[in-house]
Amino acid sequence: MLDVGCGTGEVLQLLQERGIRRLMGVDASAGMIAEAQRNLPTGQFFNQEIDRLEEQIAQLEGQVGAINASFQLSSLS
Repeated sequence: MLDVGCGTGEVLQLLQERGIRRLMGVDASAGMIAEAQRNLPTGQFFNQEIDRLEEQIAQLEGQVGAINASFQLSSLS
């Protein structure tokens, strides 16, 4: 699961509690990523702007089963 706009990793933590094991998050805020890493040490996190994700996602091909961007949809224009 890749959570775009993961913030502090709260959604990923909930998914982990429900048995999802491969968890990744991306956020434009380095502070949010640092907090997410503290909250979910087993996750993989990227400090990246959403409009520059194409290359990063291409590198993860075959590793990501689903993408969540529910908290990012309101900021896209």
